Amino acid sequence: MLWGLERLSGVLTSLLLSLESPFTVLVAVLIVREHLVRLELAGVLSIFSSLARILPAVQKVLF
Repeated sequence: MLWGLERLSGVLTSLLLSLESPFTVLVAVLIVREHLVRLELAGVLSIFSSLARILPAVQKVLF
């Protein structure tokens, strides 16, 4: 993980680290067969939607 963080900008690193929680939930649902309650699902969707909203602005800055 540190190898990758050294090679990315701070903006991309922050975005990738904010995706850690939803992907952990996804692994728990798919592999461990956990069941999500509505509040947990709302949290995951909130993180994905906020990142989708921010991503176009980040792309303008980085590229």
